[in-house]
Amino acid sequence: MYKRRYHKNRLIFAGAFMFAFAAVFAFLSTSNQDKTEAASTANFRAGNIMSDAVMSDYNSMTIDQIQAFLKSKNSCNMSADPSSVGAIRYDTGSWTKLGITYNRRYYFNTSKGVASAYYHVKDGHFVCLADETINGHSAAYHIWDSAQTFKINPKVLIVLLEKEQSLITDKFPNHAQYQGATGYGYPDNGDPDPRFFGLESQLANAANLFHTVLTGGWTNFPLGTNYIQYNPNPGCGGSKVKIENLATSALYRYTPYQPNAAALAAGYGVTGDGCGAYGNRNFFLLYSDWFGDPHAGTTYNMNTVSEKLPALTSLNQSKQYQLSPSSNAKLAIDISGGVSSSSKSGNLITYQKRNNSIFNQSFVFKYDNAEKYYYIENPTSNLRFDVSGASSKDGAEVLLWTKHIGCNQKWTIKEVNGKYAIISACSNKALTSENGKLIIKSYSGANNQLWHANEVPADAVSFGNGDKYQILNIAKPGLSIDLSGGVHPWKTSYEAIMYEARSSDNANQVFSFQYDENSDTFRIINPATGLSLDVSASKSDDGTKVLLWRGHSHCNQKWKIKKDSSGAYTISSLCNSKPLSSLGKTPSSMDSLVIFNRTDNSTKWQIKKV
Repeated sequence: MYKRRYHKNRLIFAGAFMFAFAAVFAFLSTSNQDKTEAASTANFRAGNIMSDAVMSDYNSMTIDQIQAFLKSKNSCNMSADPSSVGAIRYDTGSWTKLGITYNRRYYFNTSKGVASAYYHVKDGHFVCLADETINGHSAAYHIWDSAQTFKINPKVLIVLLEKEQSLITDKFPNHAQYQGATGYGYPDNGDPDPRFFGLESQLANAANLFHTVLTGGWTNFPLGTNYIQYNPNPGCGGSKVKIENLATSALYRYTPYQPNAAALAAGYGVTGDGCGAYGNRNFFLLYSDWFGDPHAGTTYNMNTVSEKLPALTSLNQSKQYQLSPSSNAKLAIDISGGVSSSSKSGNLITYQKRNNSIFNQSFVFKYDNAEKYYYIENPTSNLRFDVSGASSKDGAEVLLWTKHIGCNQKWTIKEVNGKYAIISACSNKALTSENGKLIIKSYSGANNQLWHANEVPADAVSFGNGDKYQILNIAKPGLSIDLSGGVHPWKTSYEAIMYEARSSDNANQVFSFQYDENSDTFRIINPATGLSLDVSASKSDDGTKVLLWRGHSHCNQKWKIKKDSSGAYTISSLCNSKPLSSLGKTPSSMDSLVIFNRTDNSTKWQIKKV
């Protein structure tokens, strides 16, 4: 298969080019389009030329279906006899179609027959795309293979071949048309790049470019408002266009012009103003005529939902929320396995709502005033809600992912009787809780698509899994919990003491918090030793020492942690509810760490991330 010969990593360098990928006639009208009727541009929208769902529908055609379509558009039966009517017709100077004049005389010589350097002739007939083979495979195969490799609709590639070089309908395509089949690497101002010559390479690079943008990669026309010219000539002007989806962004990255009013009014024709650009117009018209509505899959019924933008009155961007499905208010969106500040991704599920440690059930809403969308972020990891693969399909999974500009991290929030529908900007499909997972699905108003946003309690705590912290005493902030004698590889236990706070990388003053969801408590672990804070012998007497000991599941290594209005923490043993403290009310260096039933500042702690 193609993908075994042309690996994706060989395409990466090409995707970074900043020039426009347009063939010689990419911004002009289609050169040899087999049409006579005037097509309507009434449904053309500069900001939404094609939906993400359509562009990413890579299983829309099989190889056989592609081949049948190519044959239906061009039977490939044109005689190559120099004396034939068909051949001579193209040899007599020029040929005009759809307002554009083409000159073929340099490619066909009636006195010497067919110039094989330019055309492929077999059995006395010109070979066109439907009958052509490249590297042992049919053109239909190469279209299908690029579509499968890069998850792009083969119909998009078929239309691109026609828009750029008329290869679908041309009855005698020449080698130059195959060389720049999709217009990839053909800048408007500059020579074409020979690295991308040939049908196979052209299809692969075009499909990869579309795939890159659809999956949140670089584009010079990001979602939101962009100035887009009407023509390569800046003097022809342009206008601001709000690009609504990634498929449209990809089309502009490929052909960076929009049709002006005259170009739209001309249907498939050309304008007389010298400022027409027809590439994206023709792409839209060809797709519509050959395959139907390029916007399919983008509509949804939200007629009963009132949009509250730019800010939702009941959601404060500075506060954190738990999100519970209306179908079960005892559950909340949760990060399976937790995350830390160094996490790159996370799996979202619905799980039993927590009341204390909710770092993996806590989310903030960040509103983008320019884009008019929300980002939903976890403050511990700074990861965002993300529709996997920018998919528009029902059932696509929603994850936590690192920040990027793709539509799959942008959401519209709509209020429904005090609850919220959370709608993906890629597909207008709703965040849905189903079988414990988070997915997107066409909006129906069901309770598993409506969400309660409950403000996180002020005393709730959030510690990232694996993150490291220094624990400082409020009564004397210069003192930190420390391991007596320092870290030594041969020791299996330590006395925990108070000691002068050192730099944040000091191993014996660094701790992490491991949450136990069953008891809603934490183990407090020193990463350098793997040992945990432990109430000696599980005693409950005031002044009982706290040690560092190997981990176990008893209550004397489980700690309840609460935060007060000042941000100070109280750390209490699950065994007896007595708080962690220094031995004296006014701590001193080398004081023992103990449990003590009192409420002064010696039992209050600052937990500082390091």
